[in-house]
Amino acid sequence: MDLPRLAQPILEDLSSSMGETSHLGTLEGANVRFIAASEPAAAVRVASRLGREIPAYATSTGKAMLASLPTEQLGRLFPTDSLPAVTSHTVQSLADLEKELETVRRQGYSTNREESEDGVASVAVSVANSAGINLAINLAAPVHRLPVSKVATFGRALKDASMRLSEALG
Repeated sequence: MDLPRLAQPILEDLSSSMGETSHLGTLEGANVRFIAASEPAAAVRVASRLGREIPAYATSTGKAMLASLPTEQLGRLFPTDSLPAVTSHTVQSLADLEKELETVRRQGYSTNREESEDGVASVAVSVANSAGINLAINLAAPVHRLPVSKVATFGRALKDASMRLSEALG
């Protein structure tokens, strides 16, 4: 299955309509690998993270996927309570991550405010699929363009895009 090819038009629509960078990521062990991306035309934007691998607990994309995992699997991915900080805003304990994942399950989307990179904020949702692949899509923006008041709007747009991608994946 060519996931990037299937996702690209959906990511492009999402970036165009929301004016921010979008990504498709997959869970590889305890990390997220970004496998597709679309950047908006705006001069000031979050650059694509295509091909990068980042600790899942430090990204909205990773947290969206981690929220769907059973507690035992989460414990295998992160065998100690201590999580290395990526920035000064990164969650640094498994206990705190588990609390955050409860919120993700309740609201249906995850957030990141400067946890993976200073100046960057994002919102992500998981993508259901019959292949059983852990996938999520996000919208990433300079932190000043993603105030808390816009997070739910991003979440709704991402949920719509996620449903489109789920249908495309079959």
